[in-house]
Amino acid sequence: YVRGVEPAFRADQSYLGQIVVREQPGEGPVVWLEEPGRYVVYGWAGDRLIAYRITGGEHLEVLVLDAPGVERTLRDGAGVIALGPEGRTILLADSAARVLEVELASGKEIASLDLDSVTAANGSPVMWASYSGDWRGSRVVVTAGPGLLVLALQGGEITADGVLAIDPERYPGGIVEPRFVDDSGQQIA
Repeated sequence: YVRGVEPAFRADQSYLGQIVVREQPGEGPVVWLEEPGRYVVYGWAGDRLIAYRITGGEHLEVLVLDAPGVERTLRDGAGVIALGPEGRTILLADSAARVLEVELASGKEIASLDLDSVTAANGSPVMWASYSGDWRGSRVVVTAGPGLLVLALQGGEITADGVLAIDPERYPGGIVEPRFVDDSGQQIA
């Protein structure tokens, strides 16, 4: 979690914190990232902790914390779509309208998909993909302009498996944090 450097939140000021981990409830906190900053903890990928550092203009930097005090930048200017089921890879959306599968241990790009090559059945282009999707088996669902994008990851390739355009009149806020209903990857909530 992110623990504030100061206990009080002040309006119109950045709330700086440190990334802290507790092994068990009731145990003492262990500081994993001491440098004060604006952070969001995303989740665990095996024994690695994935987080964001947020800088000016809400710019995101994806961080991998391999152990307490061992930090590295995985990608600058990207957002996490989902963590791979085995905790070895991560799917990112970058600022160049690409989806990337990246190996966590090395930072090596395994596969990519340019979103400008994808369109919905109604002809709407996919302009962007957002963060906080869901990854089950070889399928990923993510919020994307114009609605939802389902991706297939197989053999070092990412392909668009389907695009569901939504009616902005009916869903003015869009769809946030889509999840597969079960492991089949056929139904989305």
